[in-house]
Amino acid sequence: MCRTIVCVQFFPLRLLLLCGGISVLAWQVQAQARLEVKILTELEGNTLLLKASALNGGQDKLSDLTYEFKVARTDANGNRSNNQQGGVFSLPAGEQSTLSTLRINLGKRVELDAVLTVRDQEQHIIAQDKLKLPQKTNSDSPRSGAIQQPDAGQSHALDIELDGIFLLDNTRTRAGHDLYDLLYQLIGQRDIPGSFQIVLEELPGQGLSSTIQIYLNGQLVFTNPLRPKYDLLVEIASYSGQLLLERMQHYEQFQENLEGGTGEAY
Repeated sequence: MCRTIVCVQFFPLRLLLLCGGISVLAWQVQAQARLEVKILTELEGNTLLLKASALNGGQDKLSDLTYEFKVARTDANGNRSNNQQGGVFSLPAGEQSTLSTLRINLGKRVELDAVLTVRDQEQHIIAQDKLKLPQKTNSDSPRSGAIQQPDAGQSHALDIELDGIFLLDNTRTRAGHDLYDLLYQLIGQRDIPGSFQIVLEELPGQGLSSTIQIYLNGQLVFTNPLRPKYDLLVEIASYSGQLLLERMQHYEQFQENLEGGTGEAY
């Protein structure tokens, strides 16, 4: 009888512990699915503005989260400087927040490594984003193989030169990142005289849809609905890439058209 009683008492305890473990794991998975973080970039002359951004895509408020934003800068002489910011934050459902901002002075041969990490109350990592400047890549893409086999830790690519084409990825979805990769393959390695800043911005929409906006030196030149369909992304990249190449090759005429009121976004 004793042996039977022990077994009956032990089984509910074991089941309770197992269920408790599943509940904690499920909560962490849900938190990861709801929270998206990203290091946004904005180029202002020779200064790079970094924004640590968080978006709550769920239906419940996220509370008592801890973020850590680390940036390491190495100049041409090998001198290294570090900056670290952090704090506790909460984020209502459906809202986005800029957790921290940092301005970096760029040089001809500056290297940057930035990491944004968010942890829950138990200090488990639930979201993370990384940015490296410059990206060491092959001639095909700044994130080699990212379309077929994306690396979750490398959601950005940023090529900075004092002359040439600057591509800034401020998209927020997998479709937006893939469009960036496709566009980079088309124009990222082109040798066009001048200095051009191309920024991809993604605006939220309903469901899985969003809107992509492409800026050339601060001027909106292309906007289009965006959906996670690869054939559509290829079509958008091809059209917008040709449009950007044409505008950059005839940039002075493009500026004159804008000043004369004939320039437009497509």
